Amino acid sequence: MSVGRLVGLGPAAPFLIAFLRPAGLGISWRCFGPRLRWIAAGLGFTAGLLSPLTLLSLTTTPFSLTLLAFTLLAFTLLALTLLAFTLLAFTLLAFTLLALTLLALTLLALTLLALTLLALTLL
Repeated sequence: MSVGRLVGLGPAAPFLIAFLRPAGLGISWRCFGPRLRWIAAGLGFTAGLLSPLTLLSLTTTPFSLTLLAFTLLAFTLLALTLLAFTLLAFTLLAFTLLALTLLALTLLALTLLALTLLALTLL
């Protein structure tokens, strides 16, 4: 995986590499179409941009740092969402369990993101 693609994945890149490579799944960028690669890069890049903007908008109190941690976790899990849908749509049945797991993590991320936005409006 090239550096450019890792940068495009933003905060999700370390998790994708750490999770997929040791699992022996052998998932390569070649199994995704060019359009899906651009979508993955775009979503990861957006998450990578939004995370520093969130960091800049929060103060350095412990409460806001907790919000920042939840926000970064939510964006990372949302970046994994594309992988989950890709696995459901374009791979064999063996990847379905992994895809459903990532989909469950996505629901968790959406919940954390909603709680973070609610907390930010209450600040």
